[in-house]
Amino acid sequence: YVSLDCGGRLLMCAWSLFCDHYEQSWPFGNG
Repeated sequence: YVSLDCGGRLLMCAWSLFCDHYEQSWPFGNG
């Protein structure tokens, strides 16, 4: 069982990791 709040936090965590990955490989600096 995953509550809506927990799911939202998981989504934000996944989005943060996604953004971190692209910031590290982005050619325009630390963004």
